[in-house]
Amino acid sequence: MFFGIVPLVLAIVAALCRRKTYPVPRFVVLGVLAMVFALGSNAFLFPMMYYAVPGISLFRVPARALFL
Repeated sequence: MFFGIVPLVLAIVAALCRRKTYPVPRFVVLGVLAMVFALGSNAFLFPMMYYAVPGISLFRVPARALFL
């Protein structure tokens, strides 16, 4: 997953901005969770959800979750 350096810097600045607008913290959390989930069995989130959430076992390629 690569968006470029400029959008990454702008996203970090928006997340760290003092004036917290309503959707920014939620999008930051959603983006981080999507990236951790996309790591598949190399991270903690996918194996934990594999046993806890019905239907997650149908995901053959967890990296496709980056569409979020």
